[in-house]
Amino acid sequence: MTNSSPDTRLAETIRSYDAKASEYALTTPVLPSDGLKAWLDASVSSLPKIARILELGSGTGRDALYLESLGYEVVCSDITPQFIQILKTQNHKHVFTIDALKDGYPLAQDLIFADALVVHFEKEQMLEFLKRTYKTLNHKGRLAITTKFAQEYKVEAQNRLGSIRWFVSWPSHELIDLATSVGYKVVHETTSPGVNSKSEWLNLILEKI
Repeated sequence: MTNSSPDTRLAETIRSYDAKASEYALTTPVLPSDGLKAWLDASVSSLPKIARILELGSGTGRDALYLESLGYEVVCSDITPQFIQILKTQNHKHVFTIDALKDGYPLAQDLIFADALVVHFEKEQMLEFLKRTYKTLNHKGRLAITTKFAQEYKVEAQNRLGSIRWFVSWPSHELIDLATSVGYKVVHETTSPGVNSKSEWLNLILEKI
């Protein structure tokens, strides 16, 4: 890890996604993996089709399209202009530009989900994200997140498609402790292999209490 700040590393990652959005879209699997699909299915388990659902970091739109195919309406969002353009071509009912650490969210959500968004958030950023989502959710609302899993917390750079992105890996107990300190309880915890790498991913569903 360099001597740059967490905010500087996150900004570099966002620039990388925006510059290579079309390439990422082409190299991202069209359908969720089995592990990701199980996490998405569990996220909406028992939720009525009229549930208010917000996705943060929608990226290529794959996960929103899957939930929409099940009959749910998803509010899509991303911070990068190029991903916003991709999302707008997919006929989602709502697409917003949202910085998950700075902007306001649509209120009173039953589910907020973010696949491979918080994997770029370091400790203080993650805590801020957890607090912001907690305030936005309805009572017993759910927050579903995925991030890289490791035995020890670490921050490392990855060069893909000629640009640098920063990734954070978490031991499950450390991330869960942070979430419970905000007021969440864990209702789903699994790990699954990454699709484009050898890394293992942690899939969590948290409930506001």
